Amino acid sequence: MMNESRVIALYEDLVDDTLDREMASLIMELDQYYAAPVIEAARRHAMRETVIDRHRQLRRLHYPQRSVGKPRSIAWSVSSVVTIVLVLALVAGSALAIAPRLRHVLNMDSGARHAWTSHLGVEVGASQSVGPYTVTIEHAYADANRVILGYRVDGPARPAFNALTNATLSDADGNVLPQRGGLGSGDGVSQGEYLEWFDASGIPGNPDTITLSFRADGIRLIDVLTPISSDDATEPAGQPSPASGSMVVDQIPANGVSGASVYTTISQPMSFEFTLPFEPSRDAMLHLADDRGRTGMMLERISVSPSETRLYLRGAGATNAAVQLHVGDWDSMGRSDTTVTSWTTKDGLAAISFAASLIDEHGTWRVVVTPGGSSANQHEFTFTVP
Repeated sequence: MMNESRVIALYEDLVDDTLDREMASLIMELDQYYAAPVIEAARRHAMRETVIDRHRQLRRLHYPQRSVGKPRSIAWSVSSVVTIVLVLALVAGSALAIAPRLRHVLNMDSGARHAWTSHLGVEVGASQSVGPYTVTIEHAYADANRVILGYRVDGPARPAFNALTNATLSDADGNVLPQRGGLGSGDGVSQGEYLEWFDASGIPGNPDTITLSFRADGIRLIDVLTPISSDDATEPAGQPSPASGSMVVDQIPANGVSGASVYTTISQPMSFEFTLPFEPSRDAMLHLADDRGRTGMMLERISVSPSETRLYLRGAGATNAAVQLHVGDWDSMGRSDTTVTSWTTKDGLAAISFAASLIDEHGTWRVVVTPGGSSANQHEFTFTVP
């Protein structure tokens, strides 16, 4: 169960810094209901109304100012400003309607939230059916670090949507962009909103637009095991019948059971193609050594795009190290709205991705790297951006 600090960080638009116990309990319960495969509709509606009423009374949180160390000055290499040419319809400056489930997901990825609320990318609105389920690509966004897709799945309450199977994103030349993460929030009844993001650092140059193809082999479903009485042994308890047009899942299949959950797949290929404006990044080649002279770790470069801040480190254990980033009054420590992922690049560097929009941040930046969780081997790097 979440503690109160996580409640405040994740649902800052619903609470304030004087969170009372009753409201904290309600929000934690609501979060658990959203994550569950089956939710009582009446209970969910009652909680939603309570939260909305409370939301109208509360203000947003403000993060405190943090001090940073002595800086070293560096200069950005700024890509040219793109000329946005839309192939799909985009109404510039219009109000963007964000579905409640998607808003919940965006609260966990501030970089994607910035892209959505700043009207970057395009509204796609393309749908395809997979059995009784409908997959709709709602929004797509691309910059020099990430391509982010926002999609919705509508369908029966049971079994519930779990994931797209073998999903790939490729450019016009057939180059596959590595998938780096995803988030989702379903209502447990008939709808879910999801984000998937892909590594765009391999896209050469700074094109004005990029054409992408998104494909999947089908969808994966999840349901909960329900005990079967001897009287009902001929039909799985709580499942829709074949006559309803919904898919019937075996109660205990030979494969696909994990704990109390049953997983099944509908194999039906789908494909979406779209052209997006491509947002540039601010890049700096740093080649910085540890501030305190410790050897074994170098901060090679940084790439800051509208949706992500990415560090490239060289050193033993860098990929799995704990990395903390400070800039201005922003600190990555303990933030529930910033997903941090890492991987090893082809040239042997550790890529550390912060899903946060720091494109407009200047001044002092500080990076703290702790390999193996040991402060004895901790490294610090400080620099300034004009």
